[in-house]
Amino acid sequence: MAASLKPSNLLNRRFLRVLIYTVTVLSIGLILLLVANRRRIIHLDEILQPDLLPDYFQPKSRLYIADISIGSCGRLNWKSSLCATPKASEGPYGDVGSEGGWTTLNKDLLLGSSWTTKRYLNVKKISGKHYEANRDKVVVDVALASSDDCNIKGNKLCVPKKVLLEVGEKNKIVGSQNRRRDDKNDAVKAAAVGGAPIGLMRRSSTNNNKKTPENIRVPSAKEFANSGWESKGYGLWIKRGPATDTSIQDLDILFGHDAVEPRIGWTLSDSPLMGLGMAGRPEPRVSVKAGGDHQNPIIDKLQFNKNGRFKILQVADIHFSTGVGKCRDPEPPESAKGCEADPRTLKFINSVLDLEQPDMIALTGDQIFGEAAPDPQTALFKVLMPFIKRKIPYAITVGNHDDESVLSRQEMIELAASLPYSLTEVGAEKVDGFGNYRVDVAGSKSSADAALYFMDSHSYSLDPKNDPGYDYFKQSQLDWIVGSSQELGRLSEAQRLSMAFFHIPLPEYRKTDQPMVGLLKEGVTAPNKNTGMRSALAHAGVQVATCGHDHANDYCLLDTEADETLHENRMWLCYGGGSGEGGYGGYDGYVRRVRVFGLRSNTNSIYTWKRLENDPLKVVDHQMVVKEGVVDQVEDDNQE
Repeated sequence: MAASLKPSNLLNRRFLRVLIYTVTVLSIGLILLLVANRRRIIHLDEILQPDLLPDYFQPKSRLYIADISIGSCGRLNWKSSLCATPKASEGPYGDVGSEGGWTTLNKDLLLGSSWTTKRYLNVKKISGKHYEANRDKVVVDVALASSDDCNIKGNKLCVPKKVLLEVGEKNKIVGSQNRRRDDKNDAVKAAAVGGAPIGLMRRSSTNNNKKTPENIRVPSAKEFANSGWESKGYGLWIKRGPATDTSIQDLDILFGHDAVEPRIGWTLSDSPLMGLGMAGRPEPRVSVKAGGDHQNPIIDKLQFNKNGRFKILQVADIHFSTGVGKCRDPEPPESAKGCEADPRTLKFINSVLDLEQPDMIALTGDQIFGEAAPDPQTALFKVLMPFIKRKIPYAITVGNHDDESVLSRQEMIELAASLPYSLTEVGAEKVDGFGNYRVDVAGSKSSADAALYFMDSHSYSLDPKNDPGYDYFKQSQLDWIVGSSQELGRLSEAQRLSMAFFHIPLPEYRKTDQPMVGLLKEGVTAPNKNTGMRSALAHAGVQVATCGHDHANDYCLLDTEADETLHENRMWLCYGGGSGEGGYGGYDGYVRRVRVFGLRSNTNSIYTWKRLENDPLKVVDHQMVVKEGVVDQVEDDNQE
């Protein structure tokens, strides 16, 4: 029989339990205190030295939004950058000096539709330091009214439904006490005509999730004032309150009912700003960035799959607009009626993505259709959303139409580089252009890897009088690609697959008397000046170069070039073919298309083929362009 426990042992166990419980409770309490400090529910940093608090639990050093306004700018003052900006002293906190202030979003909300007026969104920001010193309220929520909200009975101010429900719920108990007599009379009246009391009607509709506009109570002006919500005009409402981790950090404007928001932490309003009088123009929608740590997902190292394969989808000349865009030369011609370019192109791209499931996207310029995209940011977001949604890495080069709106080539590349799943880089400052960079795809120790070069082929000639046509690659770019290839080192060129992507074709694309697979339906609009990029690509070990620009050309041409050091070099020069309905077609029934490249590391080979909008299920011009590391005239009708 087991010996009974001694009293001393029982006391020791009891003490140990109490100690564990105490330590646990104190630990949880401490963590809650630290979290509350970080979220600014309490302010431990006023009691303790800030350096005594762990970094994670200290309040974030960030900017807060103190106010929002929409200002107008008359025609006489259009050139003034401050014509629609409030005075520094206006709004909460007054003139905050170097700790923040008003900034104007450089986007005309009217998109140039008015001859006399421009309107801009203004945001007043303050530093976290200034907020902590003053403890006034900041913007913690934003709501936009819709036309349906304006139809709610009694909603003369067109308050967003979200605000009505929130304020009404907050004041439900107090409100019901204040209106007890009226509700009682209404209930009696309803019962007298065979109806249900109003309170029961509302409760029933809530339970059934079928609340109609007539059942939503419109709060009083006093209730709105106490709620923190206030109108800023044009259907825009903001709520002020103490700063938290979820306070509003930034605002932006995108345009059109087809606009999308791909950025992490941003939310695009369902409804546009109201009452701007923008007949026939894409309406502005507010996008809001709430607080928190919002970082783009980390892109895994690109590598061939376990079967030694890696697939690249080339999308060339997608030509998107702000708004749905207009179809140009659609095929068949009878489909032109009611044709919306961007939605139709997206349908095609999405179908190819579903069929091919590529590992990477290469966009080779003219993502934006110049003046048809007065807000190129909206257009670029639409282009990239299908890839971001599917978490497919993508890389971009800039075409001649991408910078014809309000963003420069540098700004366009920087915007693309900032978005989720982007492989895009601005490139070295000493190299001409923007977007000269290399993307590597890793193979196994016993198989080939791949080097993918993306380059800025520039735009129109900088000296059109003496050198008309298009600009050309510069010597710094030739030096860069050769030097970049030499940095790789691990494998010899014979063990590496190598490709180059750019927008405007090289002069060598005109040598169409050589072996070719695909269509030549228009003249090759390459630069008149040849600076030797074709030779530089050969010295970098590039086997396949591919571009866009000429929409109705989709061929791959096997170019052979004699070289003093390389003797005879072969390289495939390919076109992607125009993919966007917003860009021209019009050449003998030309159908929009995309090109796919299938890389195989285990056989050191590259295949390519195309898919057409009128029959995406069908593969066109399937061919092998590199076999066992050798560029050769090899055609293959088999499916990848």
